[in-house]
Amino acid sequence: MTPADYIDYAKTFGYDIRFTGIGMSYVTIGDVLLTEAMDTEKAERELAFIGMAIMADTLHAKNW
Repeated sequence: MTPADYIDYAKTFGYDIRFTGIGMSYVTIGDVLLTEAMDTEKAERELAFIGMAIMADTLHAKNW
């Protein structure tokens, strides 16, 4: 999977990126800001890590 796939997966659980308009953004869940303002690229990376963690947890929870 690519980082974009992990970002999309995290977004299905309510996570998102809120842009400030000056090249900075926040990672959010609903209306709650999870991070401080950071470069948009870093926020996308953080959201991809969240998506990876959710995917790993989903795979561990399955009864294979």
